[in-house]
Amino acid sequence: MVWKNARNEPLFSALSDPDAYVFTCINMTAEREELEDEQRRLCDVQPFMPILRLVAREGDRVEKLITTQISLLIGK
Repeated sequence: MVWKNARNEPLFSALSDPDAYVFTCINMTAEREELEDEQRRLCDVQPFMPILRLVAREGDRVEKLITTQISLLIGK
């Protein structure tokens, strides 16, 4: 939905591939959290404030996705 709306903006051509970006938020423990899993609900993420930020992705996406899934499984 973000890229669909971004097509109408003047600097759309300067954006990279959609996979190069990720949403982030500040969680309840005051840490910046990348929201890799698109299936998670906001009530599960528990952001400190209802603000999501779209930023350029840093690091290995597959590794971060696995880490996120392991954290969810152990209840972290």
